[in-house]
Amino acid sequence: MAECKERRANIEGIIFGWGNVQNDYEDQSRIAQPFLYILQEMLHLPQKSPPRVIVISNGAVAVGDVCFPSPCGSTAGGICRALVHEAPNVHVKLIDVNPTEGGMSSQADELYSSITGIFGSPGQSNHSSGNSFKDALAHYRYTHGLCATTINWGHWGEVGVAVEYDLPGIARMTTQQGLNALESIMKSHRLQTAVNSIQSFPLLFKTFPHLKNYLDERVYKSEFLTGQSINIKSEEFWEEYDTCGEDRDGKVATIKKYIGITLRHILRLDPQDSVDDNMELQEMGVDSLMMLEMKNSLQSMFGERVTVTPAALKDCSTVNKLGERLVQIIEEEGEFTSKAPPSLDEIREQIKEDSVLPAEIAPNETTLPPVLPSKIRCILVTGATGNLGSYLLSEVLRSCPHLDKIYCLIRHKSGLTPKERLESTLERKCISIGNNLEKIICVEGNLIQSKFGMSDYDYEELTREVDRVLHCAAKISHLEFYRKIEGSLFDIRTVNIRALLNVLEFAVKHRIKHVFNTSTMMSLVKVNPEDGTYLQTWPDADSFDNITNRGYPVSKHVCDVLLKQAVERGVPCKSFKYPEICSETTSNSSLNFESRHFTLIHLYMMKEGIMPSVPFPCNVIPMDVATKITIQICFFHDEAENEMYLVQNPYPQMTQAFFPQLAEEFGYPVKIVEYDEFATSVIEQGEKSILYHFRDLYKDERQFVQGVANVPQNEAARKYLENTDDFFVCKKLKRMVGDLYLGMESSYEIMKRDLRLAQKDGFFEKFGMSTKK
Repeated sequence: MAECKERRANIEGIIFGWGNVQNDYEDQSRIAQPFLYILQEMLHLPQKSPPRVIVISNGAVAVGDVCFPSPCGSTAGGICRALVHEAPNVHVKLIDVNPTEGGMSSQADELYSSITGIFGSPGQSNHSSGNSFKDALAHYRYTHGLCATTINWGHWGEVGVAVEYDLPGIARMTTQQGLNALESIMKSHRLQTAVNSIQSFPLLFKTFPHLKNYLDERVYKSEFLTGQSINIKSEEFWEEYDTCGEDRDGKVATIKKYIGITLRHILRLDPQDSVDDNMELQEMGVDSLMMLEMKNSLQSMFGERVTVTPAALKDCSTVNKLGERLVQIIEEEGEFTSKAPPSLDEIREQIKEDSVLPAEIAPNETTLPPVLPSKIRCILVTGATGNLGSYLLSEVLRSCPHLDKIYCLIRHKSGLTPKERLESTLERKCISIGNNLEKIICVEGNLIQSKFGMSDYDYEELTREVDRVLHCAAKISHLEFYRKIEGSLFDIRTVNIRALLNVLEFAVKHRIKHVFNTSTMMSLVKVNPEDGTYLQTWPDADSFDNITNRGYPVSKHVCDVLLKQAVERGVPCKSFKYPEICSETTSNSSLNFESRHFTLIHLYMMKEGIMPSVPFPCNVIPMDVATKITIQICFFHDEAENEMYLVQNPYPQMTQAFFPQLAEEFGYPVKIVEYDEFATSVIEQGEKSILYHFRDLYKDERQFVQGVANVPQNEAARKYLENTDDFFVCKKLKRMVGDLYLGMESSYEIMKRDLRLAQKDGFFEKFGMSTKK
């Protein structure tokens, strides 16, 4: 009932006329009464308050697709008469109606015409001329102060008499696209609108040569496809955005305003056309290529202050969701990458300050001891919608049928509930969890808030049930510096450190809980003096003193120092350090390449045919191997020490040794050049480069080795070059999961499979790479 009232308030009424195109309009009652009755029943309109009437003339269905020796042939004449007589009948009846005597008040007459009235059509002069007459009638009504709109429809591809036809150069419209166009036209009050989708100008001009005289492909492409006609200056946008101050709603409104401008441009709408902020972009007609075009336009507007990736917008299906997400990205990224980096002394002091575990995070005399890993029945997973977390969740369900409950702590985001976000993530990644969905309980919360942002009661209940925390949530940014920003909740230091502290506080409530933490190979800096391999013990705060400041590895180093102190206080913690994680060994689809810098650098080297001479190892591991090793140690090895675990490929290879051969297999010859030449190539290409958003990592050789190769430029990097066979071998993994660990493929084979999947999924083509050079 409420919906009907709302519709009655917003819609006065629409009446459709169809059937016998020549006779339908000879009797006014045949139009009005049946449809008026239906509208009154649907909208609960009073009988004495007839709705506004919009008669949509449907004469365009009269189509004759044959050639006649004379345009006055009987068939041709019949078709033309149907179209020509119909429209005047509508015109006459509408102006004859007397609203004061119970008739109808007409505020608009929408004439369904055809694109043939503009383009013409071989063999259909009757059809073309009839529709041209209807267009002329609309203009005639307009000159006499009467309402009229004529729509020159193009090729409908799902309904109608032309469904089976292929029209050269013209793409089919879906029914939804047509209805969306109709809605837009009805709101715009334009006199005449042609609705058509031009797929190929050369084919169109071949069929209709005369169109070249007034339809310019160059203008169309430059104005509507390249984005050059959007004149949004970055400084003007930021001035308007920054004046909003702390008014977040104002910021969202500003972003949505410019999204609307961009959408009108991409969809080729008039500037005055309205854009429904809650309508699905796909329903508006925005396809994947248009979405990419919109992302590029917004990135140009943001300039260098904020980086927007396609992955960051993947769940934004409406203007409202897109506006909220972009403001969030600006809040999280904008302040943190534009300022000058802190000095080395400032970093050292900040690390020491952050590496102190608060005294209250410790078990007390009433805290129950932890259960054995093999006896765990209830776990809490953070980051379940992330890259590693979603696959770990799947592996837990597959390998641990003894678990009774799996809580997933998920933020409410993009208008989706936690459960909807998880289901969307699993579906997008093609992750099957079988019939185990009933074991998963999605709870809404935020890791950086006290008690995860939950109510006291819910938080207390959760602390009593959970035996282990799989902490997979983290902010990963290779461009952000590690520094203290007062009042910030989104910088990498605050997100990663505060989240871990809240997890550790949770772990000592009521019963001590096992804590699993995801970390990175990039935070490893010490070498074992006995055998020259990575030192796989808990670090000290000062271990990172001489490392290039990058927020992600520094924050993970601090987390490991805090975990070390938690272990010393009796909390069983393990930290797993991963290298670059690639697609599963049995996967038929690739991981998201657009957000994976390590893979993008290899695609860039293939595309440009050059790679730097700087030696760096390729250490990659398949996703399924990484998750199986993790779950085996966490749940099936009670004897596993509470230490760091280096989950690396025991068979890494130097990129310079194998990549030219691998690239050649794909048809891309690659030569090795000096680092300066390679870096210059990346930076000078600007926004055209695949690596544009990571350009700061290529300013010097040291940053490249740490940021791209995941190897700090320190003693560890030098020792690796001296001991390439055993440097990454983890003796703990070798002892506990030897068959799985040592049975791993080489980095060469893993990279080869990953690139094949990237090629199959269209990433080569997307980045301008043909199958073969």
